[in-house]
Amino acid sequence: MSFLSFRPKPADFVKSLSTALHLIAANKEVKAVEKGVKDSAKAINSLKILLYGDAENEPSKDALSQIVTEIIASNTLVLMMIYLGSLEFEARKNCTTVFNALVHREPTNELVIRHILEHPEIIRVMLVDFQKSKIALSLGSMFRECIRSQALAKLAIEMPEFSFLFHYVELENFELASDAFTSFKDILTRHKQIVSEYLQTHYNSFFDNYTALLSSANYATRRQSVKLLSDLLFDRQNYFIMMRYIADAQNLRRIMTLLRDSSKAIQFESFHVFKVFVMNPEKPEQIAENLIKFNFLVGFVISLKLEPYVIHN
Repeated sequence: MSFLSFRPKPADFVKSLSTALHLIAANKEVKAVEKGVKDSAKAINSLKILLYGDAENEPSKDALSQIVTEIIASNTLVLMMIYLGSLEFEARKNCTTVFNALVHREPTNELVIRHILEHPEIIRVMLVDFQKSKIALSLGSMFRECIRSQALAKLAIEMPEFSFLFHYVELENFELASDAFTSFKDILTRHKQIVSEYLQTHYNSFFDNYTALLSSANYATRRQSVKLLSDLLFDRQNYFIMMRYIADAQNLRRIMTLLRDSSKAIQFESFHVFKVFVMNPEKPEQIAENLIKFNFLVGFVISLKLEPYVIHN
C-alpha cells in the first residue's frame, strides 16, 4: 500500500482538533492539558495550511467542504470559542484565521452560518469573553466576520449580551476599546433594516446606554459616539428614530453640552446633530423655548466659527 493512502484527510485534522479540545476540557492534570494545547495547535495549523497553503503547500481546493462537514458534525466551533483562551498565541491567531475562512468562503459558508444560528452560544461567547484581554482581538475579528451575515447580525443584536459592547468601548486599554467600537459601529451600520427595527423596538434601553457614551470621560469614546449618533440619525431607514430623538428636550441639552466640549472635533460632530433640532419644522414647545431662551444657534455658530451654510445643508 502506498504512503499516500495513509495521508490524513481534512476531516481527520478536525477530529484531531476536537479530540484535543475535549482533552483540555476534561482534564485538570497539567500534563493532559498541555498535551491538549499542543495537539490543538498542530491540528489548527494543519487546517490553516489546507485552507490557505504555505511556502511548501498550495491551498487544497477540496478541503473546505470536508472541513465544514466535520466541523458541523463534531460541533467543534463551540469548543473553539470556549477554549480559545487556553491556546497559545500562534494557535489563537490560526484559530481566528480558520474560523473567519469558514464563515466567509462560499459555497459552504451558508452551512456554517446555519450551524451558528443553531448554536447561538458561539456568538454569545464572543460577546461575553471580549472582556478577556488575551483573546479580545481574536473574538472581535471573528465577531465582525460573523455579522457580515444579516442573519447572524440579527442574532447578535437581539442578544441581551449585545449590551456588553457599551461597556467594552470604554475599556481602559485603548486598543481593545477601539476594536470594540469597530464592532459596535459595524453591527449598527452594516444591515440598516435590521438596525432600524431593533432601534424602534429597543429605543429606550438603547439610548439610555448610548447617553452614557456621549458623556464619557474618555475623549475617543465621546468623539466616536457623537459621530456614530449622527450617522444613525441621518440614515433614511432611521427617520422615525431621528424624529423621536429630536423631540426630546433632554437629548437637546445633551447635544448642547457637547457643543461646549473642549475638542473642536466633538463640537463639529455635535453641531451636525444639533442642526436637526433647529431645522425640525415640528419642534415641541419645550425645545423651541430652549433654543429661543439661550439664543443658542447664533451664539454657537459664532463661537465655533462654523460656516453659516452648514445649517442649511
